[in-house]
Amino acid sequence: MVYTMKKAREDFLRGLLFGARVVVVLDDEGVPCGWNVLFYTNIRGEQSSFLVDAREFSPRCFKTLDAAVAAIRQVGLSVFGMSVEHHLVPVSVFPGV
Repeated sequence: MVYTMKKAREDFLRGLLFGARVVVVLDDEGVPCGWNVLFYTNIRGEQSSFLVDAREFSPRCFKTLDAAVAAIRQVGLSVFGMSVEHHLVPVSVFPGV
């Protein structure tokens, strides 16, 4: 499963989202090209889902970290802090895209 902003907001209001993480997205050559959001869900059979564009269902790629954090806030989640890890996410690992 993947999330559009609308679906993420709906599931947040239903109490089905409990967290999010901002991840680095890599292009085809393995070069970081932006940021995406990984939502953590309470939906049975699903643990986490990436944010996709509502029209094309392609992975959202925010140009700045601030934009990705703003998307988390728009869904309704609060951002209390941030940690940095060295795990890069290639575009090819986005499920369902």
